[in-house]
Amino acid sequence: MKIKTLGKNTGPVVLCIPGMFCDYTSVLPFAEHLAEECCVLIPTLDGHYKGSPDYSDADGQAAKLLAKLKKMKIQRIALLQGTSMGAEVALAFAGLCDIPIGRCVFDGGPFFDFPKAVKAFMRRKFSGMLKKYKGKTAEDVLKDPLVKWIGGENIRDYRGMIGSFVQAADYVTPATVRNVVETCYACKLPDFSEEEQKRFLFCWSEKEPAHKSKQRVREKYPSAAYTDWLGNGHMGFQAKNPAGYALFLLDQIRIGMQ
Repeated sequence: MKIKTLGKNTGPVVLCIPGMFCDYTSVLPFAEHLAEECCVLIPTLDGHYKGSPDYSDADGQAAKLLAKLKKMKIQRIALLQGTSMGAEVALAFAGLCDIPIGRCVFDGGPFFDFPKAVKAFMRRKFSGMLKKYKGKTAEDVLKDPLVKWIGGENIRDYRGMIGSFVQAADYVTPATVRNVVETCYACKLPDFSEEEQKRFLFCWSEKEPAHKSKQRVREKYPSAAYTDWLGNGHMGFQAKNPAGYALFLLDQIRIGMQ
């Protein structure tokens, strides 16, 4: 695992965890705006860069990330934010972390618990996608039917994120694919107290497939806050309007300070 640091060392600490098959560059469009006021930490998870160990699971990545932050002597996290699969790693991190966290934003997390047949189908899908993307460009990937299904109508807004995804096709292993699918489609929902849940905001775009996991999450965390964004695909707010998304996250930091 690697951690990219941006912004002001004296600013509030923001931890942003990218989604599946993406490195730190996938969240830079909004993270660079946050860096004007904050100290932004962006991990690239295991299995998501050349020469790294395979991705393990959400708990294992969360534990490794926590150990790294303690080595960095991080005393407080003003905002924990996770994107897509990164939202599930962020949720696991919130369950393990003994560093104070002000606010947690889980954006587009596919918090599903599917049977084995569905997981096997998704493993084949993602493995096939990665093989097909080797040597391709972001423009090629934007035409893929599965990418269009996940991203929705405004698929071209994802051009920046897709660049990271294309690079991953060269080094993501079958073990990483298998474990990523387990994280997304056999997701554990840790226990949190009512007070802990009040720090949480779960966000989905109205039209994205991951939105269907919302009911499962609401039943588990009734005291958390929930937001549905209209007219966007998966991670659509941050992809379409990164500056506006950064302002939204800054507001969440202020809420966490109250």
